[in-house]
Amino acid sequence: MPEAEQNARAAGKRGFARLAAVQALYQQENQQQSADEILEEFLSYRLGSPIVEEDSAAEVPHSDKAFLSALLTGVAQEQNRLDALIKERLPETWTLPQLDPVVRAILRAGAFELLAMPEIPLSIILNEYIELAKAFFDRREPMFINGILHSIAHSLRPQEQEVTETAKRALPGET
Repeated sequence: MPEAEQNARAAGKRGFARLAAVQALYQQENQQQSADEILEEFLSYRLGSPIVEEDSAAEVPHSDKAFLSALLTGVAQEQNRLDALIKERLPETWTLPQLDPVVRAILRAGAFELLAMPEIPLSIILNEYIELAKAFFDRREPMFINGILHSIAHSLRPQEQEVTETAKRALPGET
């Protein structure tokens, strides 16, 4: 299999892992379960398992289970730090509990990747979580999530942020 195809498949599996992580973080918060309990449930019963739809059986896409595990355990271990990064960027009168639980889950997972996974390019992290936000919400929430994650990226990865912005300006036809 060509390397580009392998990279695309790996990226797709990571994308599904990010989606599963957001769903798991949402469930964890709403059901007061530990990260270990949620991870076990997702690995045992959700990922790659058949699901029944109205007229057909479908399968939950396979994801990068190690990546999902790293996201869930990492967010659990770093939640206080992640929440502080997010709170710093909220409007003055807002609190974290006021945010929609899915928005909190997306922000926590995205902030964790920005904080703890420097091997993943900034542009990939931002794009993946903004696309996830678009899958759950209309225009307002994805824009909000975009702003918060970009601000966190600017403080955690300033050199990479500058490189990304310089590369965007250098693209032909982009202004």
